[in-house]
Amino acid sequence: MPTKRYDNLDPAMQRRLLDAAQAEFTEHGYEAASLNRIIATAGMSKGSLYYYFENKADLYGTLTEDIGARLNARIFADGLPEPDGSFWEFLEVATHRKLQFLLEHPHLARLFGDVLRLSKQPSVPEPIRAIMARNLEQTCQFISQAQATGDIRTDVSCAFLAGLWQAIGDAVTDEILDQVAKGNEVAVGRLAELSADLLRRVSVPA
Repeated sequence: MPTKRYDNLDPAMQRRLLDAAQAEFTEHGYEAASLNRIIATAGMSKGSLYYYFENKADLYGTLTEDIGARLNARIFADGLPEPDGSFWEFLEVATHRKLQFLLEHPHLARLFGDVLRLSKQPSVPEPIRAIMARNLEQTCQFISQAQATGDIRTDVSCAFLAGLWQAIGDAVTDEILDQVAKGNEVAVGRLAELSADLLRRVSVPA
């Protein structure tokens, strides 16, 4: 996690630093990204980056959370259908907005792909491990709420279903990101429908 000094950094400087990191990680991927290039692009003095972050993984994790927050802001910008009585509509609209965001920002789709790749490696950077664990916990809470309203089966635990959802999401996301990179909106739409169908099949009450 970033230091408290980062939290106290001027918001404009935070944005400039994260934008420089985004450009670098998107272009070169996590392993080949250069902190020196990020510092130069951000207009910071050499070594100053460690004043705000412990290491490259720490900066990468902060950037990933920043993009996730921007994505959520887009998803919830105009509200969503109320989940009571229309859970699957709620999920469909949220998924559509997420995919539109990625189609409009293909460079961020590449970054999401890099995060997904890193999450599958034996030695996952700790900030990415923490983000994935938090995402899984949030998915479990989401499922638990839908179980309470009868929209999702209750004969298995939310943790079990969350694991299934993550596995389906990872499998479909790889292909979706590939089609996003090609700008193939039709294929992305079909894959989104496939993902929704698979989630529904494993989740609806028996």
